[in-house]
Amino acid sequence: MPDLPCELEREIFELAVISNRKDRLTLCLVARRVQHWVDLIYWKMVTIHRPNSPEAGRFLRFIQSNLKPPGFFAAVKILCLTYSRAAEDACGILAACTQVQRLGCWVDFGGHPDFPQLVSQLPLRRLSMEVNHFLRIPLTPSTWLSYLTHLELVAWHDYDAASLSVLAHFPRLTHVCVNAGFEGGREHAAVVCSSCPLLRVLIFVVNDLLASRSLAYDHRIVLQERLQNIVGDWEAPYFGLPDMWDRADAIVEEQRALTVTGNPGKILYHSAQVCREDSCGKC
Repeated sequence: MPDLPCELEREIFELAVISNRKDRLTLCLVARRVQHWVDLIYWKMVTIHRPNSPEAGRFLRFIQSNLKPPGFFAAVKILCLTYSRAAEDACGILAACTQVQRLGCWVDFGGHPDFPQLVSQLPLRRLSMEVNHFLRIPLTPSTWLSYLTHLELVAWHDYDAASLSVLAHFPRLTHVCVNAGFEGGREHAAVVCSSCPLLRVLIFVVNDLLASRSLAYDHRIVLQERLQNIVGDWEAPYFGLPDMWDRADAIVEEQRALTVTGNPGKILYHSAQVCREDSCGKC
């Protein structure tokens, strides 16, 4: 049987890793070139979720013991660090993974001095982070200011709407998600809308969809309940599945159509389980 073209051979192994990440070690034994391809795909997405998981421990050992060649962790493009990580560990990971484009970082850094600069040096397209940590990141000219398009701000405490005016420094920002479990949500929405000229979607995470409907005064605003599996939603695009941004895009398009047809009162809601109109039963 003739040899397969190198490009097709690589694509087959890449699909095999994405389909079943547990097969990575077996696939790496096929050939040195295959190990290189597999590593690039396998390490493209790293989720450090459970503190005692074997993968988390192995990844931290790789970073701390220099077992991989310089620049190896530039392969990491999608990184998720959850509440269970210590600030020092998280900073070590951010320092090693210098080419992250999608970062979900829900770590309590406290007053750790290193993390703001580490995040500002990443070529981020998408970011999810606690609001006050986000506000500590320097706005000096850098790649992430120019490239960031999707931003989720997780609120552990109430914060002033005026602080969101900082979003004006991100000229390509099209999708924003904020927590609306506090007073003055409309003021927060107004600041986001005025600060982001290219805004297409503004998600409000709310405790009660119907009670919060007054926030949805613009067809770009989507009301969303808290996700039950935030890590799974963050990983979804890697596996070719829709995430909260994809679902919100679809709702905004429907709301825009309703506005155009002169029926803007039918506000669509997005929950962790379904997307629905006011009890329309359509989904």
